[in-house]
Amino acid sequence: MRVAAPGTVVVIGAGIGGLLAAAAVAGCYQKVIVLDRDRLPDGPALRKGAPQGAHVHGVLASGQSA
Repeated sequence: MRVAAPGTVVVIGAGIGGLLAAAAVAGCYQKVIVLDRDRLPDGPALRKGAPQGAHVHGVLASGQSA
């Protein structure tokens, strides 16, 4: 069982890489903050800062589910 370390981690970017990084450290710190320049939508939607979001790409769905 992991014990959360005191402190806060800041992840810059809410793309797939940033979300995976946040998930990876979530069990190790008390608080994880994800910063992104775009306002994040409540559900799936295209974002100005992620132009590749409109591309059909199977890795994105698999990475997000992981």
